[in-house]
Amino acid sequence: MSFVGPRAFLSTNKLSYEQMDPKRRKRLTVRPGITGYSQAYYRNSIGLDEKIEYDCYYVDHISFLMDLKIVFKTVASVLKHENIYSDSPKKK
Repeated sequence: MSFVGPRAFLSTNKLSYEQMDPKRRKRLTVRPGITGYSQAYYRNSIGLDEKIEYDCYYVDHISFLMDLKIVFKTVASVLKHENIYSDSPKKK
């Protein structure tokens, strides 16, 4: 596991590697990370298919500079509470 990379999904999807579509397989070509492109910029405000799209974008454009931007964006979005979707009412 690395610090930056596509987040691993829960193992509720029991597809074998051969059953996966090419985009899901592309995500597996890099190490999973604690934070990633879709987590930094969208957190849980987008669906699984969109996360896969953005993770593939990351795989195609991986660089140290992008990793640095992702780390800073992750910190900023956590501190600002950005892109959080919740069904429950906000507590005051």
